[in-house]
Amino acid sequence: MDIMVASGVQLDHAWVGLGAEFGAALRDWSRQVLALVVEEADRHSAGMLLIAGGLFDRAYVLPATVD
Repeated sequence: MDIMVASGVQLDHAWVGLGAEFGAALRDWSRQVLALVVEEADRHSAGMLLIAGGLFDRAYVLPATVD
C-alpha cells in the first residue's frame, strides 16, 4: 500500500500580526492546498493519506472546520 504524507497543515491558524484580510486569505489558501493534496493522493491511488503534525490548532480552529 502506498502512503502519502502531508504535514504542517494547521487549518484556521490565527496568523497573528499579519492583518485580518491577509490572515483570511492564508486560511483560505491552506484549505485549497489541503484539497489539492487529497486530489493528488487520489490521483496516485494512495492507500492512505497521513496528516502528520496536526490538521488544526485547537486554540484557533473554527467549529465549522471540526464539524
